[in-house]
Amino acid sequence: MQCGISTSCFYPQETAEALSALRGAGVETVEIFLNTFSELELSYTERLRSVLQDAGMRAAALHPFTSGMETFFFASEYGGRLEDGLRIYRRYFEVCRVLGIPRVVFHGDYRQTPFPFQRHCENYLLLRRTAPSIFSFSYTFPPFLFMQSRLFRLPGTVH
Repeated sequence: MQCGISTSCFYPQETAEALSALRGAGVETVEIFLNTFSELELSYTERLRSVLQDAGMRAAALHPFTSGMETFFFASEYGGRLEDGLRIYRRYFEVCRVLGIPRVVFHGDYRQTPFPFQRHCENYLLLRRTAPSIFSFSYTFPPFLFMQSRLFRLPGTVH
């Protein structure tokens, strides 16, 4: 098992600066927590890659800043939201490809929404299937969508 530290521990410090601080502390494994749309730009991704490579660090997971909006995108009847969510997550998957990150944190729906559980699972699978189309190699990709939420559970299971 490897332990790592998230760049979010340094919030509100900018993500690349937080990554540099972790490098300075000798941390070898990190979670990169992106905080805004500009951090999805290729130039920013290259900046993160430079810090990772210079320090010999490994990013074990990417944590999207849109995690609080997952229900909005993936558990909604509103037309267009699912495709918009897929579009944003394609960009996260591209960041993962460039940085060699094998996991994306995904919290999922929460129990109180009236959205049908089966439809949410179908949307999750669609999101999962969206990733391979952008990868030209297959050793660890597509990124595994890591379900982090304790509230996301199968109906009828004990929580």
